[in-house]
Amino acid sequence: SMRLRNIISDIAIYVNNEEHALLDKLPNYPIDRMAISEREQIVVDHLIRKSLVKKILKNGTILVQKNIAEKS
Repeated sequence: SMRLRNIISDIAIYVNNEEHALLDKLPNYPIDRMAISEREQIVVDHLIRKSLVKKILKNGTILVQKNIAEKS
């Protein structure tokens, strides 16, 4: 498990400037996907595909949250 984590942490995930800016803007708690602009929703979907943001379905609402690796 430890070895696997080390390998995974060394994989670089490339983000463009727009994705990077949105990651900086997103808080560390889940927010309603509809609370961000249409353009940001498109960008957040790219970040979800890159596993940098997770999508949470709660009571029919789509929430998005930064997928911060747990510091052990």
